[in-house]
Formats: sequence, structure tokens, C-alpha cells
Amino acid sequence: MKTLIAVTCFSMALLTVYGQEMPADYQGVLKTLDKKGDYKSSVLKVNIPRNDLKITIDGAATPTPFGFGGWLAMTKGDGGSDVMMGDLVLLEDEVNPVMSALLDNGLEVTALHNHFFFESPRIFYMHVHGHGKPDVLARMAKPAIDLIGHLPAAHEASPVTEMGATINSRMGLNTWAAFFGSDANAEIAGDVAMLAREVTPVLKALRANGLDVVAIHHHMTTTQPTIYFLHYWGTGPAEKLANGFKAALNELGTGHAKAGNTGGAH
Repeated sequence: MKTLIAVTCFSMALLTVYGQEMPADYQGVLKTLDKKGDYKSSVLKVNIPRNDLKITIDGAATPTPFGFGGWLAMTKGDGGSDVMMGDLVLLEDEVNPVMSALLDNGLEVTALHNHFFFESPRIFYMHVHGHGKPDVLARMAKPAIDLIGHLPAAHEASPVTEMGATINSRMGLNTWAAFFGSDANAEIAGDVAMLAREVTPVLKALRANGLDVVAIHHHMTTTQPTIYFLHYWGTGPAEKLANGFKAALNELGTGHAKAGNTGGAH
């Protein structure tokens, strides 16, 4: 039997916790958002867990506390204004509608990224930021929060597509290398476009050949299948650098991988 061990401090939202009573304006935030939360260390934490999702990672069923509990937090700043920060847990189809709802209502989106490989369904994390009165911040956030878990799923497609359009190399789906210098002393830099199952083998190939990995990220958030992009760089004899890049290329589209993932990104 698999067991998740978590250390959690529970509190009633409207009661005194650790000697602090939740301010009335923070009670109003919970009411406006229709969410539960707690107040500790002068911070209101609003819970936005994805209990509606059944998530697996590499085929293993994974509970919400493992990393799928979204939240918003508020604390008092100078001049009577609160600072709000948050991390929202979103399905691919929720990312852009939620982002638009946040931006259209005056909040900032400061990051969008993933925490896992091989999870199903695909999950993204969106960081939120804003300043203002608690009741105003709650009203600004509510349209976005209300979308979470209430948007229809998009139709899945087998080629790399977005919004029904095929994404090809001219749209940025490519892997490349650029060289500069001499045969004896050269630089290499480039991009590798990968499926999720190819990321770790490519990383190992690059590092085993002395090439530096400088970024791993997405260029697009709603492509099917999801494509990851890696930037790399290195110096040394041109032949050695070329062999390092070739080792990474050899990991693309090989099918070494986990069943259920198809296609390559050359």
C-alpha cells in the first residue's frame, strides 16, 4: 500500500489560531471567493485545491496534497493596502481563460510553469500577484477562480497541434545547433524540442558530453502532445561539440520510452 505522509496544521477559518483572530475583511474575502482558508502569522491563506481531478504521475495515482493544492495569500502592507500572491493549479485548457480573467480584472500573472513530467492530465501552475484592499482583491480574483474546474476539455489530437492548427518547424517546432570559432576552439548554442519522455535522456546526453543546459521551458501551453524546449551551450573542439549535440539528437524519436507517448520532434 502506498501512503502519503504530510504534515498539516488545520484551523477553523473564522476562529482564533495561534493567538490571532481573523480580521473581518479577510473573513469577507473567504465569503466572496466561497473558499475555505486560515489566518496565521498575519497572513490569510485561501485554499484552492484541485480535488475535482484524478491525477496520475507516470501511471501512479497521486492525491491532491502531493502538489495540486492551489492557493491565494494576503497580508497587510504599507498605506493600508494588502499584498496578494498566489499559485493556481490549472489544466491546459484552463490556462489562457484564467490568465485573461486575471489580467482583465487588474491582477498580474508573474509565472507559468509545470512541476511534473508524465502526469495525466497535464497540469500547469500560474503565479498571481496584486495590491489593493482585501475586498477589492477578492473581487478581482473571483472571475478567474470561478473558471477553475468549470471549463470544457478540448478535443485531443495526435499530431502536434494548437487550436486546430498543425505546428511545424516554421512555427518554432525545431531542434538546431549554431557553431562559432575554429575547429580547435569553438562555441555551440542551440535549442532542442522534445516530448516529455525525451527530456531526461536528452539532458543526460548533453551533460555526459560536457554541454551546459541553460533553460528548460515551454514555448506553447496548449499543444497536443506537449513539447518541451531546452537551450544548451558549450565550448571546446568543434568535433567534440558536434558529437555532444549528435548524442542528444539520437535520443529524439527513438521510442525508448514509456508506452502511450508517440511521435518525435526533429
